[in-house]
Amino acid sequence: MPSTQPSTKQSVANRSPENSNDDPDGTHALHIAATRRVALAARSRSILLIYISTGYIFAGKPDHSPYEADAVINPTSLYGRTRSAGEKAA
Repeated sequence: MPSTQPSTKQSVANRSPENSNDDPDGTHALHIAATRRVALAARSRSILLIYISTGYIFAGKPDHSPYEADAVINPTSLYGRTRSAGEKAA
């Protein structure tokens, strides 16, 4: 029987990207700090972490997705910058 690796998914994000500027500290805590904690916990237990990204990490409009895996990341908003940093934390 093939072995399977435990996995978890990190898809937590501010539900209203346009409101991220109203609470930059909360947006940072949710997108970066919380993701970092989930990633460290998963890594310490050998659990595969699947991070769900967003089109907001690119300079284009979110409705221009899907983007290729090697597309240039250039977020233009706080929401996009913190989600991009969350990807790096993961």
